[in-house]
Amino acid sequence: MPDGSGGKRILLNNGMLWIYPARDNIKVIAASPDSLTSYIMKRGNAQKFCSTCGINIINDVPGDDVLCVNVRLLRGIDLKDMECEKFDGFANGEKYVVPE
Repeated sequence: MPDGSGGKRILLNNGMLWIYPARDNIKVIAASPDSLTSYIMKRGNAQKFCSTCGINIINDVPGDDVLCVNVRLLRGIDLKDMECEKFDGFANGEKYVVPE
């Protein structure tokens, strides 16, 4: 399973660890997905946050069959039992350039 943090600074700083289950295999039970606070990224991805504490729960990529889910928020998951495949996210893709 990919590690999901990918070395991206915000993911490391915030302790997010992503898994990518099929959309049909996810059921939000603490709140409905519509009641979460959303931030729509430039490419249309919806980052869904807890409106109380601000932690990123789900990243929803339109047209994708999977959801990006922060595994640290799933009940009954022991991270010590997970096998993770790490990758170098800093070397992946274009570097961010601050707009002028």
